[in-house]
Amino acid sequence: MRRLKRIVKRIWYPIFCRFSSNSRVFSEIYRHKRWGDRSDLPFDSGLGSIDKFTEPYIQVLTKFIQENQIKSVVDLGCGNFRVGEKLIQSNDKITYIGIDVVDDLIKYLNQTYSKTDVIKFEKRDITKDKLPFADLILIRQVFQHLSNRDIKKAINNLPKNSMLIVSEHQPIEEKNIMYNKDITRGSGIRIYQQSGVYLNKPPFNLPIKKLLQCNLNENECIRTFQVMR
Repeated sequence: MRRLKRIVKRIWYPIFCRFSSNSRVFSEIYRHKRWGDRSDLPFDSGLGSIDKFTEPYIQVLTKFIQENQIKSVVDLGCGNFRVGEKLIQSNDKITYIGIDVVDDLIKYLNQTYSKTDVIKFEKRDITKDKLPFADLILIRQVFQHLSNRDIKKAINNLPKNSMLIVSEHQPIEEKNIMYNKDITRGSGIRIYQQSGVYLNKPPFNLPIKKLLQCNLNENECIRTFQVMR
């Protein structure tokens, strides 16, 4: 019986992800803790949000914010705010808007962290909903969960004239990998198929500037780069 349930689940889940809205897909991910249950918060946004991997990221962003006189930040796919909170603590003069597509998550974040005109959270689908303007837009480990079509939609939907910094989970070595292998949106990522999201490669072909590489193990890393739009 358990084996049958696992088989049904493997068949059902990709179909559900393909034909459901982003809101339903990512709400289901949090509800069933598909990214883990290691956080002391009610929502776990995955391994990439733990201190070991976020501290170098915050240091790089803080330097970037200061050098570019950033006053406002929009965090697309803010997750449980574990990373965003550290960013605010290190840069207390910026305004911050966290965007995510999960209704229960946004309600929790607004109740717990929201401060008028300084920190707030909004439920929006980055692939189609109008997004607020900011000096700097952050997209950290979000595209890896989206199809190539959704990534293109999100890029085309971004506010004009905002600076853009993106982080993605990628193989350390690019030898023998397939760039931007298409997937169905969901909890999984391309790295388990010897791929990753590379915005400087087809079908995206965007110029980038590498800012940070944080190794997860001998084979995988999180790379952060500025997209030069």
